[in-house]
This record gives sequence, structure tokens and C-alpha cells, in this order.
Amino acid sequence: MQEGRWTTITPSQFTHEREALAHVQALLPDSEPYRAWSNFTFTAQTGHPYEVDLLVAGPGGLYLIEIKSLTGRLISSGSNWILHNPGGTRTFDNPLHLADAKAKKLKSLLQVAANQRKGPPVKIPFVQAAVFLSKPGLRIELSDHHLHGIHGPEPAPGHQPGKLPTITSLLTRPPQDEKHRVTKELSSALPNLLEAVGIARSRKQYEVGSWQLEPRPFDLGPTWQDHHARHRDLERERRRIRIYLVERNAVQAERASIERAAKREMTVLHGVNHPGIVRVDSMESHEAGPALIFRHDPRSMRLDHYIAQYGDKLEPLSRLAMIRQLAEAVAYAHGRRLHHRALSARSVLVTPGPKRRGGSEEEAWLVPQLQLSDWQTATRAADSAGRAARRRPAGRADQPCGQPADRSARGVRLGGSSRRHVGGPGR
Repeated sequence: MQEGRWTTITPSQFTHEREALAHVQALLPDSEPYRAWSNFTFTAQTGHPYEVDLLVAGPGGLYLIEIKSLTGRLISSGSNWILHNPGGTRTFDNPLHLADAKAKKLKSLLQVAANQRKGPPVKIPFVQAAVFLSKPGLRIELSDHHLHGIHGPEPAPGHQPGKLPTITSLLTRPPQDEKHRVTKELSSALPNLLEAVGIARSRKQYEVGSWQLEPRPFDLGPTWQDHHARHRDLERERRRIRIYLVERNAVQAERASIERAAKREMTVLHGVNHPGIVRVDSMESHEAGPALIFRHDPRSMRLDHYIAQYGDKLEPLSRLAMIRQLAEAVAYAHGRRLHHRALSARSVLVTPGPKRRGGSEEEAWLVPQLQLSDWQTATRAADSAGRAARRRPAGRADQPCGQPADRSARGVRLGGSSRRHVGGPGR
């Protein structure tokens, strides 16, 4: 496919990504209705900025492609992927889930733009998400249900086809349903529709105050997203920055509610000083919304990812120590009338324990340190008269709710979470 039909919004700074994009570009036909756009961002109605590796229009539909240039051995555990290679082991979410969320949000914006377009009406078809594992040497040992929507490269001449269907078999296939067909007229309208949506160059760098953010968030929720960040002048200083997102076309009242939500999380954690609870430094302004700056160990991982990677190696005493850490952090919070209200494996961060002299990195991970995170739904109770007060910080954040849960109820939640994630099999 020639430039013109293939539009590079942002030249990639990564060799492996340029190679993957060139592989697809060389195989796509240079004819209607094919078109492609690589490396761009868009902002969803919710205010979430999303990075897109590749969007392709083909006869069978629109395809949003997430590129992963992984090497080594790839397996699955629960809803997670685990990559083993000489550089270490990494656990992460199945990338198809995020790609699917991006596809749905982009489709919604395209339809809004199509409805506002002058001329003959245009119906935007379903935007299908897919993951392209671009490295041919990757050993893929994913379970069958994790293979859905996953594609690989074309085999080199003289080589046997790989385990995965090829990416071009997806992009060039005929429509599986006529309502998904991309016509010549729709393909010709897409450049203007994408311009109306507001796709833009991918940014190499975002800044909040003195902190430089990685452009892609490592975690996100309905009204926020988290970025790793480093200090502009102090190279070794790292933080986690949570940006509360303001919806597109939000009215002033909605913007004010989001700002109150961010301030409330800041207030809830103000003065909290416990090794088992994340610490917030300050709140700053960002173009997407207010941002909270948290102390952060860049090695940390979510508890569900940690158990997928290390669960089989944990000794019973280590499991008990983890449960004790959670219980002590919750008890400390409750002693200050602070209630988490959304405790789960996703809201617990795990870092390696102290490394003994001559010990390995894995040994340190098997005596981990835990921290409770994600306090955006937390409540802090008791006014000066001793009456319980409860507020929730997201959405209609300024509306009061009922009474805070008692400690026995929170203990049940903690116990259930502990048994599932750190109690071990059969407990």
C-alpha cells in the first residue's frame, strides 16, 4: 500500500514497531476500499486519551490493531499474560481487552461525526479489535480462549505457518456480515471523519508540573488513568500520577465535580503515614483534568499479576505474612475512620522485600511488601460532633451517602480477598 492510502500520523520512534507496520503496509492492497492510519491519539467522550497503533479499513470492516513485538515464551494465567525471556518475567493484562475498549470508543466518535456530516448518510460499521504479535520467533503457549483476536505475521518464504492466523488474513477477508462491509464511499469519507473526531499525533511526552509522564497509561478506570512518571531534573525520582479525566464537551458543573473528586481523594489520604498505604504528595493541574502525584516504586505490580507470576512459589508463612500486612493496613485506616470500600486484588500493589546479601531478585519477591492503593472510592467518617459522615469521590461526588460500613463487614471483604489471592489452593 502506497502513502496516501496509508497515512502515518506519527512516525514511530521504535524499530520493532516500524518493522511491524512496514510488514502490514507491504501486504495490504493499494486499492479501494483499503486505507490505513498509524500511530495516532484520540480523546474519547469520557475524556480518556487513547493511543492507537494502527487502524485499517478493508472490505470486511474496520480494524483497530494493537501491535506487540514480544520475544521469548508467552503463556496465560487466568485473565493475564506472562512473558518469559532472558530479560526476566513480566505479567500483564491480555491486550485485546484494552484494544476492544479503544475500538468501541472510536466507533462511537466516528458515528457522531458521520451524523453531523453533510451529504449522503454514512453508517459506521463495527470496529473490530485485534492484537498483532509481530515477532515470528515468539513461542506462543496461550490457552485457547486467549487466542481469540490474536494474529501473527506472514511466514517467511520456505517456513511453515505459525500457530496464529496471519494479520493479513484478517485485514483482507471478505465481510462476515454485510453490515460490516466497508464500501468505497465509506472508505473515501473516513479521512474527513477521522479529522472531525480529532485524531492527532502521538505525543512523546506529557508533563504534570516537574514530572514527565510516559504517554501510555499503565492502568485506567472509568474516570481516571495512571501514568508512570520521572522528575525532569532528578533522574532517579519516580512517581505514579493519576489524572482525573474531564469528559469531552463537559459543562462547568461536571468539571467542578471531577475537581472535587480529585480533591476528596487528596483529602482522604492527607496525613496518612503507613507503609501499607500509598502516599500522595500533591495535586497538580493537567490539560486533561486534575492530577494526583503518588509515591511509587516502578517495580510494583498488582496483586493479581503477582499471584499469577509467583503464587505457586509462595511458602505458607509468606502467604500469612501478606494477609497480616493487609490486615494491619486496613486496621490502621479504620483507626483513622478511613474506609477503602473497593478492596480487591487490583487495588493492592506488591513490591519485593529487602534483598539479602548474595540473595536473588526472586527471593526478594517471595517476601513481598504490600500497599493498599486506589482510594478514589474511599470514605472518611466522623465530624467534630462524632457523627458519621460518608462521601464518595467519583461521578456525583458531592452527594452524601449512608453510614460507613462497620469493621466486621470490612473484615469479611478482606478475608475473602485474602483467601482467593494469597491463601493458597484449597483454602
